[in-house]
Amino acid sequence: MGYPERKSIRPEQITGYPERKSIRPENRITQEMAAINLKADNINLSVNNRITNEVAQLNIRADSITAEVSRVERKADSTQTQVSSLSIEVGQISTRVANVDNRLGSAESTIIQQAGQISSKVSQTDYNGNTIASLINQTSTTVDIHASKINLVGAVDVLSDITGQLGTINAGTINGVQINSANINISDNVYIGNVLQLGNHWSDIQPKRIEFGAGTGGVIEHSNDRIDISAKYGLTVNFEPVVLTNVIGGLTLAYNNNQAYPRIYFRNMGVDLGYISLLK
Repeated sequence: MGYPERKSIRPEQITGYPERKSIRPENRITQEMAAINLKADNINLSVNNRITNEVAQLNIRADSITAEVSRVERKADSTQTQVSSLSIEVGQISTRVANVDNRLGSAESTIIQQAGQISSKVSQTDYNGNTIASLINQTSTTVDIHASKINLVGAVDVLSDITGQLGTINAGTINGVQINSANINISDNVYIGNVLQLGNHWSDIQPKRIEFGAGTGGVIEHSNDRIDISAKYGLTVNFEPVVLTNVIGGLTLAYNNNQAYPRIYFRNMGVDLGYISLLK
């Protein structure tokens, strides 16, 4: 008596057992494809749309997470690639947005955040490889701004000193300013409300001067307790000529034509000693 014949029964032959299908992560209609790659040290996820040329990727490691979304747009005369990414590492988070055109150039912005500082950068590169960029770096004590142009719109309050090579400052009205140890070149009118003070004391060793025409037209100079006035074509008071001549020891002669008869005054150290009337 022999044993009955043994037959192999597949699971789908059992009533009520679901039909087994092969599932592939691809949609043939939209040409979208997703993939998962598992390894001992990382996990990589990606989704790819072949029609729109869009790709999203996520990579996970023990010490970092990186996410990126990109799109490639092909035109008749150029190819444009747009990329946005996020990277998380131990002690640092960085983001990046880039637009690359193989005909016009590229533009990119990045932000890097660490425990002790935040750095941001915006750059643009033309098709010749020339790059311009602006950068901001911030720490707990310092903010550095590097750019070809910095526009401050609105009220700006400065609570401490401004130092360094400031270059050219173009401004409207500057209120409440004290300028120390500087050369000031003014090409227009100057209005002074009350006092124009030169020096701190009458005995200043260094003479104080007001020059006209870089000194070629006239000079007003103060030295110790004396003021010297000189002009290329003489001095006038009320458009009448005045002659001041230093003779000796502070003795001067002054001509005044404002009286009934012109006078020549004799003065010593600014004190009138007498005068001579001239007949017309």
